[in-house]
Amino acid sequence: MSGESGQGAGAPAGGKPQANLKRQIASGSFWVLLGTGGQQLINFLVFIAIARVLDPGIVGVVAFAVIGIDVTSYICKFGQVETLQRDQAHSQARLSTAFWLTATLGLVATIGFEIAAQVLGHWPKNHLVAQVMTLLAPLCLLQGANATAEAVLRGRMEFRSLTLR
Repeated sequence: MSGESGQGAGAPAGGKPQANLKRQIASGSFWVLLGTGGQQLINFLVFIAIARVLDPGIVGVVAFAVIGIDVTSYICKFGQVETLQRDQAHSQARLSTAFWLTATLGLVATIGFEIAAQVLGHWPKNHLVAQVMTLLAPLCLLQGANATAEAVLRGRMEFRSLTLR
């Protein structure tokens, strides 16, 4: 009778794999928290420095444009980073497809922001918004092209268990 030992058929003996998983989750959580927290702290400090130097109206325009770029970039990635991170067994063809898909969407978003900037530039009192949008528009392309590399690097750092949540 194999089931009488108190452990199920698939239970780890001695709990070592479960302890290893807990350690991996704790380590991954720490590094994600440190990376995200550090990035947010740097962004906050840069924003404070910019706010002290520039006119408040200009800071508002830049903040508004950055929000638009961030939302658009998030939409362009449409879960590719998380999908590639979750599924560790991906072929070169799959990585290539994900790269070109997100890069193309980033390019389309960049062109869309540039067109919107040109349209806004023709309205009175919107020249500053148009200039800021033109300067920030390439960030969509850069973030789209970066998505596949981000997924591969996250997967190699063993954050897979966090993505499966």
